[in-house]
Amino acid sequence: MTTLSNLDILGQLGWTMQLIHNSTGGRVPKFWRPPYGDSDRRVSAIAKEVFGLTTVIWNQDTIDWNAPDAAHIQASMTGFLASPKSPGLMILEHESKDITVAGFIQSYPMIASNGWNFASLARVIGDGRAYQNAQSSSSNDVQDSDILAGNGSGSSGSSAPTTRASSTSAAPSTTSSATTTTASTSQTAQNQAPSATTSQSAALAFRHDFSSGTLSALFSLAVVAFSSAFLL
Repeated sequence: MTTLSNLDILGQLGWTMQLIHNSTGGRVPKFWRPPYGDSDRRVSAIAKEVFGLTTVIWNQDTIDWNAPDAAHIQASMTGFLASPKSPGLMILEHESKDITVAGFIQSYPMIASNGWNFASLARVIGDGRAYQNAQSSSSNDVQDSDILAGNGSGSSGSSAPTTRASSTSAAPSTTSSATTTTASTSQTAQNQAPSATTSQSAALAFRHDFSSGTLSALFSLAVVAFSSAFLL
C-alpha cells in the first residue's frame, strides 16, 4: 500500500469496501488490515479521513497460512499466551484454512488458564461496534449508509451473516484497553499524512464520482478490489 499513489489507495479501499457493503446487507467496515502490514501515516490517514477506517497492525503472527497442521498453530499460540501480558496480544490469523480454526479451538482453553481475557477486536480498540453503521455494540442491525465516512441515516434492520473471524485479539486481564501502536513517523513527503484540505478534497471527489456511477473512469483502475484485506 505504501508504494501506491493517493488515487490508487482510494481505489483499492473504495472498491473493496463497496463489495463488502453490497454483499453483507449494507455493512460498512470499521477496521482494516493492510496486506503484509504495509502501511504508514499517509495510508492510514487516507483510510481514516475518507472511509472512516481504523488501521490495525498485529503484534504476533501464527504463520497459519504456511503451517502444515493445527498443531503448529497451537504451538505458536502456546508461546504467545505464556508471554508477558503487557501490552497485550493482537494475533494475526486467516480464515482460508480449516487448520487455523482447529488450531484456535485447541488453544482457546489456554487463554483463560493463563489469565488472559478474550475480546473481539471491536471491543479491544473500539466501542464494541464491529461496523461503522452498526446500531449498537450489542446488535448486528445496521443503519443505511454509504461507504464514505460520516454518511449514515435510517435503519435497514438487516442481520449479519455468520462468518469466521479473520483475526483474534486477547487483552490482558488487568487492563481494559490495548496499547496504541503508531506507524512509521518518517517525515518524508511520501509518508506524511495528507492535510485536512487534501483529505476533504479527495473525499468530495470520490463522493461526487461514486454517486454519479463513474468511479472506474476517475480511477482508471483494473480489478483491484481484493488486494486489500479487511477485518470483518
